[in-house]
Amino acid sequence: MSKEDPSYLYESLSRCVVEVVKHEWPQQWPSFIPEMGELCGSGKPCQIEIVMRILRRLAEDVIELNLVQASRRKDIQQELNTSLHEVMPFLIRSLEDTTSRLQSGVRMS
Repeated sequence: MSKEDPSYLYESLSRCVVEVVKHEWPQQWPSFIPEMGELCGSGKPCQIEIVMRILRRLAEDVIELNLVQASRRKDIQQELNTSLHEVMPFLIRSLEDTTSRLQSGVRMS
């Protein structure tokens, strides 16, 4: 993956956002999940991909890899659980949009 590759840029951006989220959410950035939903709602494939990468990396860092202090991990896990009703609709909508584009032959990037 080269530094000019969009995937490299998306992954780097997601890493940066997740580091901020791990320190600021939910207390200092309560609108994080709605903002991610708005980005997905734009329908732009690059924004959807970045949001998916952010959510994946956040879940990996907090739940699987335990890369967050225990007190912060508890806060973030609770908020993730609480926000699930907000996250699932935009994830499903994004998957449906992507599937529709793929079926109609529209280029994703």
